[in-house]
Amino acid sequence: MSLKSSIESYKEAEYLHNIIDDSFNELNNKGLSDAKKESLINKTLIDLNKFNNLLNKINIRDLEGNYSQETVDDVEHNINFFYEASEYIENFITGLKYYDSLLNGVNSYFDKLKFSEEINYKLYAKDDYDLVLKFTEMLIHPNNIRQFMNQIKRIALGTMSVNEFKKIFKTNKHRMNKIGTKVYDPKVYEFVSYNEYKNYI
Repeated sequence: MSLKSSIESYKEAEYLHNIIDDSFNELNNKGLSDAKKESLINKTLIDLNKFNNLLNKINIRDLEGNYSQETVDDVEHNINFFYEASEYIENFITGLKYYDSLLNGVNSYFDKLKFSEEINYKLYAKDDYDLVLKFTEMLIHPNNIRQFMNQIKRIALGTMSVNEFKKIFKTNKHRMNKIGTKVYDPKVYEFVSYNEYKNYI
């Protein structure tokens, strides 16, 4: 990997990050039509794949000896920020992708269980449907979705046994009210953009 290649990959990654960030913010808009949402989800997942490939092409060691340590540290900081943002956004968007089918699946399984005493909604939610919503949202939360990806797919498809679903609920029901509060926010990382140190490169 050459210095020039690393710099060009970083520039492209920063540009693509801005596009992904805009898409992320747009997907948080509840007013999107289903067709627009589906199209934007698919496009953003493709962009994220390109973005990660670009990040993997950047060798921070290429900068060492050519630029100040401050610049190298800023670039490394930004790359770490990019990776973390990419993971969170990908998890969030994957959750959106599965949300409707998972919601229907969870509702169907709870209906089969007929809200037995072991799944008494009054212990966890306002009503039956609120329990369905809370459990679905717990499964697809960006901090949880990778752990439950296999189960999410099978619940959405209806191929999981009722007993297995019941076991998953009993094991994780306490997490519905303890969903992590981590929020994707670039300002938290005091992001230093390429424009702020481009004079060094």
